[in-house]
Amino acid sequence: MPLLPTPENREWYFRIPAIVMDTCGVTWFLKRADGIAELNMLSKNYSIIVPAQVLYEIGFGDPSTVSENEKKFQEIFSAQRKVKMMTFAAAQEANLVNSPGIAVVEPGDFEWDTSKRRIIRHTVSTHGAVMSKQKKELAFDGLMHACARNLGMPICTTNLGDFQKLNRAAAALAHDYPVPIFTPEQLYLSLTSDQYPIL
Repeated sequence: MPLLPTPENREWYFRIPAIVMDTCGVTWFLKRADGIAELNMLSKNYSIIVPAQVLYEIGFGDPSTVSENEKKFQEIFSAQRKVKMMTFAAAQEANLVNSPGIAVVEPGDFEWDTSKRRIIRHTVSTHGAVMSKQKKELAFDGLMHACARNLGMPICTTNLGDFQKLNRAAAALAHDYPVPIFTPEQLYLSLTSDQYPIL
């Protein structure tokens, strides 16, 4: 598989060719002229899991400023199979993440709670960070991180700073593990060459 772990990563995240893509990851492709075609190509090789909140964020703004690629992605996104959030093992058993394609995952109560606990842990560890500010800034990122962690998949994003914070908060628990992170460029390059997590 072209997305490969480093010694610091758990191989558990690399059992199947699947990845969770956040809003920043999707946006990176949509800003490219051939971005939709590139996403389609990737979806023939990977199971691309897109958390439902990405639909809220893509194309958010004055309708006159929404790009054609954003409109196309919203149409593609709305037509995809919907996956209730579940553990990796259950998702595999139900054959929801084993085959290439795009699937929309809907975070459940466990992901909301996991996200909350990680954001609180991060905020407390920074000694003085304003809780309400971190709650606002990391809310969706925390949910996407929780989806990736609980499904046991790497995440594709350009937002390295926030996910690094969440990984540090996750690592504070002995039984938790950081989520491997790849940039969108790495994901696309993985079609032709081996790629290793940036974080």
